[in-house]
Amino acid sequence: MAIKKHDFVEIEYIGALKGEKEVFDTTKEDVAKKHDLYREGASYAPLVVCVGEQFLIKGLDDFLIGKEIGKEYTADILPEQGFGRKDAKLLQMIPAGKFRQSEVQPFPGLQVNIDGAIGMIKTVSGGRVMVDFNHPLAGRELSYTFTALSIVDDEKRKVDAYLKHLGLDNIDVSVDGGVVTIRMLRKIDDAIEKEFIERIKGIIPSLREIKFVEEKGGQEKEGERDAHSPEHGKGQSNAGHEGHGHEGHQH
Repeated sequence: MAIKKHDFVEIEYIGALKGEKEVFDTTKEDVAKKHDLYREGASYAPLVVCVGEQFLIKGLDDFLIGKEIGKEYTADILPEQGFGRKDAKLLQMIPAGKFRQSEVQPFPGLQVNIDGAIGMIKTVSGGRVMVDFNHPLAGRELSYTFTALSIVDDEKRKVDAYLKHLGLDNIDVSVDGGVVTIRMLRKIDDAIEKEFIERIKGIIPSLREIKFVEEKGGQEKEGERDAHSPEHGKGQSNAGHEGHGHEGHQH
């Protein structure tokens, strides 16, 4: 069975720098341990993705279409289809005093958060610190070895995967007769809710209704939205994976 756009598929993969043995991301625990990528508490298991919805970097996402279930493939990804080319504008000089204010001693190789942007210190010279805000894999050619294990048909697993893709966790999802109930401890932003409904209704047409239920202190406050209501049709996704929750998802 060939994979089509908007299929939900379960995949396992190993992401490495092309032409090198350096692995930067994987769904396999034994591979993560072998290459010193293993993180305690991280999940190492096949990943459910929706093809064409940017769960993965563009090159790998596009490569999946037309491939067969159960076969192993290798996809070589150019920087433009991966994490982009290096952008000189993202190399910035930061006054050392900004780090001292936060009681941080800057040194090359230190990952830092500057006003919400993650970067890597490249050099420290006098009172100035050069920080690179490019993705660590920007400009690199990548190679992914992967196998699509199965097509996912279960509606709950599809909804779970899409919510995770949007960065929503600690939630409970149930599906009954095409009606999805999503329970969470606090209400999500209306724009995210609308975006989710707009995207998911076009991908899983069997869903009739989506209900968001806010649970506080054992009480439920229910916000109900029809999955096919036109008032919720303007959300656009800008989400993109960067690997397996590890270094590389947009895988």
